[in-house]
Amino acid sequence: MPLPKAVQKQTTALTKKFDKFRGADNNNAPYRADLLDTLQPIIDEAIVEDGVVDVGCLTLRAQDYCDEPIVIKDPSVIQTTAAPGNGDDPEDPKPHPRSNPYALFSFNPTSLTAKPTNRIAMPIYDARCEISSVRDQRGRHFERCEADQVVGMQISSGGSCLAVLGWVETKVLHPRNRRRTGKFTAPWISYHFPGDPKSKFTKLMQWPGGHRSQIGLAGVPRHIALDESQRLIFAADNDRIKSFEWAAANGSLHKYPVATHTLQSKQFSGPMATFPNGTLIRAGTGVAATWNLSQLKTHGPKGNQVIGKEIFIDDECEYDSDCDNMPDFEYSSGSGYTSKITFTDDRKLDPKVWRVMPHSSSTVLAVGRMERSCIAIDLEHGGKTIARYQGHSSYVSDVSVSIADPRVFLTSSGDGYARLFDVRRPKAVLQFEACRAGKECGAVALAHPDGIPTVFTASRYEDFTVWDLRSRVCVYELGADDHDNSSVCSFAWDSEHNSLYSLKSCFDENGGYSDDSDDEEGSSYSRIYRYSFKDKPRYAMLPSDNPKVDEEDYFEEEYDTEVPMDDSDEDYVD
Repeated sequence: MPLPKAVQKQTTALTKKFDKFRGADNNNAPYRADLLDTLQPIIDEAIVEDGVVDVGCLTLRAQDYCDEPIVIKDPSVIQTTAAPGNGDDPEDPKPHPRSNPYALFSFNPTSLTAKPTNRIAMPIYDARCEISSVRDQRGRHFERCEADQVVGMQISSGGSCLAVLGWVETKVLHPRNRRRTGKFTAPWISYHFPGDPKSKFTKLMQWPGGHRSQIGLAGVPRHIALDESQRLIFAADNDRIKSFEWAAANGSLHKYPVATHTLQSKQFSGPMATFPNGTLIRAGTGVAATWNLSQLKTHGPKGNQVIGKEIFIDDECEYDSDCDNMPDFEYSSGSGYTSKITFTDDRKLDPKVWRVMPHSSSTVLAVGRMERSCIAIDLEHGGKTIARYQGHSSYVSDVSVSIADPRVFLTSSGDGYARLFDVRRPKAVLQFEACRAGKECGAVALAHPDGIPTVFTASRYEDFTVWDLRSRVCVYELGADDHDNSSVCSFAWDSEHNSLYSLKSCFDENGGYSDDSDDEEGSSYSRIYRYSFKDKPRYAMLPSDNPKVDEEDYFEEEYDTEVPMDDSDEDYVD
């Protein structure tokens, strides 16, 4: 039976449109991206008509694909906003006797996805965690004032190494009038091995005594990346990239990082990413450079051989006229890039966020500076834009992906919302009201303990909030930091050890914790928190801001005890 003429006419029109798109794609036509945006709703409609769309651990039903994303709200935020200043605060029900006292659970929560049989997920949903933290260092040595500036942190994909990138800002003061006469930077990296009992998290920022080392870059470090398979930490300023090995091929851990590569990266000053095939890629404006690491020269077994030509560091003599406190510069010009990839459809794209998509090792998710959308770029096929993800009413601030669920990703935005996207859809499927009106949703993390999709979000006045995706509810928020002038810069989820790491930036109006600070208008500092979710967490006090107090002292027996048994705990069977 032939199709009705109206259907035949519509089918012919659609075929012509798709043929036009194929031709534009093959010819790299300048209007290719606009044409894709026009055809995307037709593709979306076809996906919805297929019925259930399985997205790994998270199943999105056809009715979830609406014109507008499903909004999940935090009841505690709503109630606090509706009745500010109400002295009769409702009782905060703790689901477990060992729930962290800093956790504030949602009012009248619905049934959660995690069950007692989920031994990994339940401590997270019960807020059974112990909190520890370390902070940056600063001090004064005669005419020099030194202060750490933390750039970022990242954990390797297998959870074997947590790395931190930063630099020491040194101000040289005139001995008579105490005015600053010079200023220079000394970039460094430090790392911690979560699975090694000998590696102490409390020594992460310690110098000397920890796994901290200067890295030889001349400029201010900007970006960090880790490669689990090759056991490498990459650190970059605007001109060069340097890699350091944290362990030997036999698994033996290095006490200090071993210099391995130096790469030339002028004109490529954006974020970095590593690929499973041993390739490093770094973004620039409208273009990206790649390095095939297996083909590059190294600094040798001792990490002291020069790669390329020796370079002259601009203004090197101005760092310290007496040369008493020179940073440990490394003078290799480095290896040039192996290849260059142009962003075919967006020559002005300047990525701020750069993530390799788990479902396709040749696809990266990029976010431009102060941009309201994310784009997926196929680096294997000429740098073409294959998808655009929209719906943010402000700039995108962070992106999180998960290997356990490779077809979804999570974003945060300056509009106060976090959003969950299906990679095949241009608009978010779920939207989380993470912050109060007018506040920025900062760092986000997507995790899958026991295969249960879980979201961590942060804002200016919280450590983090936990969301249950399957039950579509906010579980609790945890705020152990009483500093109002603080914000979470980034998260790192360690699935191997069920821990969340959080880098917070704080501002102290009193000029910092050091009595010898020369800044009367206040100063900023950084702190890294570790939230370890366990069946029986230890309850330790949060560390003091006094740098003369060793944080390990807070794990003495008088602090390191479990919560006393009460009536609610007697019947609990662990």
